[in-house]
Amino acid sequence: MNAITVASTAYSSHSPHRATELPAHEFQELLSAPPIDRDRLLERCMNNVDFALTLLDAFEATSPARLAAFDAALAEHDCAAIASEAHGFKGVVSVLAGNALRQICLNLETATKDADWNQTRDLVQQLRHEVQRLIDFIPNIRAQA
Repeated sequence: MNAITVASTAYSSHSPHRATELPAHEFQELLSAPPIDRDRLLERCMNNVDFALTLLDAFEATSPARLAAFDAALAEHDCAAIASEAHGFKGVVSVLAGNALRQICLNLETATKDADWNQTRDLVQQLRHEVQRLIDFIPNIRAQA
């Protein structure tokens, strides 16, 4: 198990918060906010900056494989695989306090359950964009460390 798996398992098993879909205007606010809530990330890492940076490194390293899994599931029109990937990714980004990305994952789970293929495809593109935005933001977190 890598650091991100351990942290996301610990977070999800102890979190009383359940994800809910947001109204469109609230979702847009998330997309305009920084992709990581640095204070919440540090809080979840018990203010251990090195651990937080390790999680971010793991996210950056594993994201290409995760995105490839989404792409493969899209190519196969496999909504169940997309939902599974989105659910797992949601746990990871919850630990990182990647609120917009977490919401996209939740929206993806809902879209696949509703069998809304057009929305699913659009959300995977949003996910890809938000993953890159989060990765591009990591140097800002490092600079504040």
